[in-house]
Amino acid sequence: MSEKKNIHVVAALIVRGQQIFATQRGYGPYKDWWEFPGGKIEAGETPQEALKREIREELAADITVGAFCTQVVYDYPEFHLIMDCYWAQEGADSLQLLEHEAARWLPMEDLRQVQWLPADLLVLEAIENDSVFPIFAYGTLMTGRRNYGSYLAPLEPICEGTVSGYRLFDLGSYPGAIPGDGLVKGQVFLVNRAQFIRLDWLEEEGLLYRREWVRVFTEDQREVPAYLYRYLGNTTGKKEIALDEQPYKG
Repeated sequence: MSEKKNIHVVAALIVRGQQIFATQRGYGPYKDWWEFPGGKIEAGETPQEALKREIREELAADITVGAFCTQVVYDYPEFHLIMDCYWAQEGADSLQLLEHEAARWLPMEDLRQVQWLPADLLVLEAIENDSVFPIFAYGTLMTGRRNYGSYLAPLEPICEGTVSGYRLFDLGSYPGAIPGDGLVKGQVFLVNRAQFIRLDWLEEEGLLYRREWVRVFTEDQREVPAYLYRYLGNTTGKKEIALDEQPYKG
């Protein structure tokens, strides 16, 4: 009996808020089954380089590759698969289906509503155990600031950018963003579910701050979706922080 061929691939777990992008295979013995987009790692490529290339080839889009999620190993009848999976963010380009039959944005809490390829089912287990959420930090959670070490370290921001439609105020020992005609500078982090819950506690979500879904605009003209904690208190008499004085340094 001949030894199975090893195939090393990489897959993108592209997130948009609390949804993840899935594609439907349009060929072969697993036609109509669902998978995460990606493909083979070519000689000389890093997994991240391979993933960016594959997404350009399959979906005609550039992505930002984030943190490593998991590696799955699965024995198909014809070959032995090794699949490295990375969290990713879509860029400004819309995702176009160049190779797949269909695609869907699936909610994190209901990923099993489609028929996944056997190896991708193993990825679901990792996702369900460690979902990620994009957070826009504009104050004490930013890199090097007071609360970064306790809540986000050692995470690195996936990007920096601005959010429009909000004004930033100095509340004393921390800032607060409220709706208005302005811009707020900050950083986007991908946090897991446990970190997400701790951030809600820190920000007293629903009492002092409330999470709102925003679009972060980066210097290279990408749009990155994320959650912003909007301040719910009164800013009367508080100093507004101008854009040229941002990001917040308190």
